[in-house]
Formats: sequence, C-alpha cells, structure tokens
Amino acid sequence: MKPLTMNGPKQLNPDMKWSGTWSLLMTSEIAEVGLTEWAGRVAQELESSRLHSKKPFCLWLLGEVGAGKTTFCKPLFTELGVDRNIAVTSPTYTYLAEYKTQSGIWLAHLDLYRSDFELDIEDIVAEDLRSYGGYILEWPERMAESSKRFPTHLLEIETTDLGRRYSFWSYRS
Repeated sequence: MKPLTMNGPKQLNPDMKWSGTWSLLMTSEIAEVGLTEWAGRVAQELESSRLHSKKPFCLWLLGEVGAGKTTFCKPLFTELGVDRNIAVTSPTYTYLAEYKTQSGIWLAHLDLYRSDFELDIEDIVAEDLRSYGGYILEWPERMAESSKRFPTHLLEIETTDLGRRYSFWSYRS
C-alpha cells in the first residue's frame, strides 16, 4: 500500500489541531461481501503499527448512524485474533466492550454515541487493571476534550448507492 498524503479525512472536525500528516492507505467502495477481506487488511496495518511503535493503536471509526461502524468491527476483531465464536456487539449502552485475542492481547471497543461530550475515556477503560494493545472508538468526536485519545488510524465509512465506501487513513505526528 503506497500512502497518499492529503489534508485528512473529510469527516474530521476542522477545528482540531493536528501536528502530523494524514496518509490515505486505501479506499474502496464495497458491498458487505468484501468486508472480511477489507477488515483483514486493516487488521494487518493496525498490528504492524502496534508492533513497530510498541504502543497501542487507536482506530477512530467515523460515519453517520447506520453507516456500518459496528458491522465492520465484527470481522475486524476476528482478524485481530479474537475467537470468531465470541459475539462482537455494539457497546452503545455500556460504552466499553473488552476482547482478548488468542495471543493474550486486550482490545478495547468504545462506543461514545450516548456520551454528553463530557465523558472522559479514563473513567471508562480499566487501564489500571490491564493494558490494552489497541482501542477502537466509535463516535470519538463525543469524548471530552480533556481526554482526546488521538488516533493512529481512522476509518471513514460512507453510505453510497452501491453499498459503502471505506477510506482507511494512517496518522503520523
């Protein structure tokens, strides 16, 4: 994947200050049948980033209600190593779901849709109990400004006439 450096994803808040560069790694308009392959490619990049930087990845999922953020998470968690028999559901009402990969790495899945914009991520995740290898945030724009967990990657999902358009971005500061 040869990255294309651009100003950044369309759905990002233009008021946010970014000191680095956004690179578009891949984009595709696909139907649900191609979702697993796409999730596999995203998972490879997230894992590569985590291993290279020795820091957890943080993937922001952006899209309107019903765009398919949680639908994408199901094959993504499987591709990241979570047992395919474990149900991946939206943590909309609990804010946080935790998944352990078969290699023992904990992943945090947060859905901040119901947040009042004052929710601090540190109040939700159990970082004092365990360390996470990665964070996947739905509705990250709703977290409190004080707790902005900046993304290492971002996935924009847009509904189109042919299905959905996925654009996967990497951020380097």
